[in-house]
Amino acid sequence: MAYRFWTEEEIHAALLAASQRVGGRMPTANELRSAGMGSLANAVSRRRGYAVWSQRTGLPRKGTETHWAQEWEEYEAGEFERRGHAVVRQTTKAPFDLQVGPYRVDVKAARFSHHQTRTGNITGYVFAGLKQGRGCDVFDLVCVEHAGVFCRFLVPASCARVHTLTATHSAIYGDSKYARFKDNWKVFQ
Repeated sequence: MAYRFWTEEEIHAALLAASQRVGGRMPTANELRSAGMGSLANAVSRRRGYAVWSQRTGLPRKGTETHWAQEWEEYEAGEFERRGHAVVRQTTKAPFDLQVGPYRVDVKAARFSHHQTRTGNITGYVFAGLKQGRGCDVFDLVCVEHAGVFCRFLVPASCARVHTLTATHSAIYGDSKYARFKDNWKVFQ
C-alpha cells in the first residue's frame, strides 16, 4: 500500500467532511478507520494530533468519561458555592477534587445501570474508586439522570470503607445503611 501525503489544507477539509458523519464533531481515530479513512487518521496523529486539529477546525471533541466527571466536579463546586461554602478546586493529581471549607471532598458521578457481579445482578448507581476513605473527608456521590442530578449521597469517608458503593433502590428510597446520607448537607455544618 502506498503512503499518502496529506497537506494541512487537505486534512482540514477532510475532517470537516468526516465530521458530518458523526454529528458535526471531531471524528475519532477509530471512527475514521471504520469509515475507510485510516490514512487520514494517521495524518492527523502525525501532524499535531486530534486535540490540535479539533481546535484548528473548530470541531468539538467527543466527550470522554474523564471530561464528564470533570463537568460534574465543576457542577458540584458551584452547588457548594450556591450554598455559601468557600470552594477551592484541586488539580487532577490531588487525592480529592474540592476543598469545601475545612473538608476535602471527592466527587463521583454515576448514571443508572444494570450490571452483573459474582453474587448476582445489581441495579443502581455504581461509584467506584472510593479509595476506602483515604485522601478525603467526604464522598459526594452524584446520581445523574437525563443530564441532571436525581439525588446525591454526601457520605463521610469514615462511613464508606469500601472501594465500590452502589446506590440501589433501597439506598435511594430509605432502607439501607447509606440511605441516611442521601442529600446529607448537614455533614458540612
